[in-house]
Amino acid sequence: MLQEQMAAYAGSKGIRGFKAHILCENAAMIRLAKRCGSRVTFRKEGDVYNVEMFF
Repeated sequence: MLQEQMAAYAGSKGIRGFKAHILCENAAMIRLAKRCGSRVTFRKEGDVYNVEMFF
């Protein structure tokens, strides 16, 4: 999966995770973020989720 490749590349460059702002109505992107593993946090602010994904 592309996201796994991005995480592997970022990790090789010393990056420890990604941050994203996802509209609450974007169910497909929210599902994708939830599949990223156990180290994912969601914080809802208005109509946006602030998501942090660590690897």
